[in-house]
Amino acid sequence: MKKIIYTTIILGLLYSCTGVNYKVPQPHGGKNLDEFPEKMRGTFEVKLMDEEKNSGADTMIIFSNYYLDGKNDIKKVYLSDSTIIREFKGNYYFSGKAYNEEHWTVAQIVIESNDKFMINGVYDTDDDEDLFVENVNNITAITVVKNKNGGTDYVINPTPKELEKLSKNNFFKPVYEFTRISE
Repeated sequence: MKKIIYTTIILGLLYSCTGVNYKVPQPHGGKNLDEFPEKMRGTFEVKLMDEEKNSGADTMIIFSNYYLDGKNDIKKVYLSDSTIIREFKGNYYFSGKAYNEEHWTVAQIVIESNDKFMINGVYDTDDDEDLFVENVNNITAITVVKNKNGGTDYVINPTPKELEKLSKNNFFKPVYEFTRISE
C-alpha cells in the first residue's frame, strides 16, 4: 500500500470549489495538545469521501507526535507551531498553515470508534457559492481575501461558541474516513 498523505492532512480540504480558511488555529484560544490522542495512533486506510474524486484508499501512519507524509519522499511531519491539534466539545481540531501561509486550514476530527475516525471540513457541497457564504456569514463573519494565485479565499475567525454552532449546524462535512488496519 502507498504511504501517502499530504504535507498537512487538511490541505486536502481545499479540493472543493468553496472552502474556508481560518485566521487562527481552532478553537480560538484553545490549548495545543502535545500528542495525537491514543485512538488516532496507528496505521490507517484513508479514503476520500467524495466518490467522484476518490482514486482508491491510501495509508497513513500516525505516531504520538508526528505522522508519515509523502508519496515518494516519505518524511515525518511533527506537531509544531504550524501543525496543531486541539480538543473541543468532544471532537479534535487539526489546524495547519494553509498554502498561502497567512491563514490556517482546519479539520474537525470525529472519533467514531477505536478503529475509525472522520476528518471533516467546512466547504460548499453545492454549486451556490453565494448561498454558502451567506449561510456561514450568518454564524461568523467572513472576510474575502485575494490569494497569491489571484483567486478568492474566504477567511473566518469564529469564537468557540460560533465554532460549536458551525459544527451543530452541519457545516463540517466529511472529507476523509480513517479506518485502522490490523497490525
